[in-house]
This record gives sequence, structure tokens and C-alpha cells, in this order.
Amino acid sequence: MTCNFSTSYQDMFIGGTSTTSTLLEWTMTELIRSPKSMKKLQDEIRSTIRPHGSYIKEKEVENMKYLKAVIKEVLRLHPSLPMILPRLLSEDVKVKGYNIAAGTEVNLFLSN
Repeated sequence: MTCNFSTSYQDMFIGGTSTTSTLLEWTMTELIRSPKSMKKLQDEIRSTIRPHGSYIKEKEVENMKYLKAVIKEVLRLHPSLPMILPRLLSEDVKVKGYNIAAGTEVNLFLSN
């Protein structure tokens, strides 16, 4: 079996940037839908920027509670990856012709 590391790294990079860009798109969409929330977030960001600085440092972002709340809400409404919910079967079941024994842990993949 051969493994193409270049392809694997590319897949990981694209996967990471894809989920980030998707999060940004949904965040902007939700903020446009809710002008009051956008204004509140803009006020928080503007109050954090120093008079002669145009960049916010990581330490300052840690204190931006409303920004964190907005990101968490967007991730809740529009998860970038399907949620995986592990379950332990309490009895034997048959799914699509396969017998699955009680005590087996199964993962349920949920997405919007």
C-alpha cells in the first residue's frame, strides 16, 4: 500500500480552511440577519481596539465575551462537521441485514 503524504497534507489543509471559511460565512449571514447583534459585536470590537492600533491581540480576544457567544451560537446553529453521538445498545438489533449485539457501542452521525 502506498500513501501519498502530499495529498494527505493538502486534504488536512483544505479541510481546516474550509471549515473556517464556512464558519465565517455563517457568522456574517447570522449577523446580517440580526442587526442588533451585529451592532453589539461591533461595539465590543471597537471598544477593544486601541486608539492607534488596528490589530486586536489574542489576549484581548480572550476577554471578548460577546464575540465568543456569537461564535458558539453559530457553531450550534450550523455545525461544520456532523455531530457524532455514541450510544451503547441495550438489546440485540438488526440494521439493514446486519446483526448488532447488545453492549455494542454505535456512533450516530447527525447533520442538518
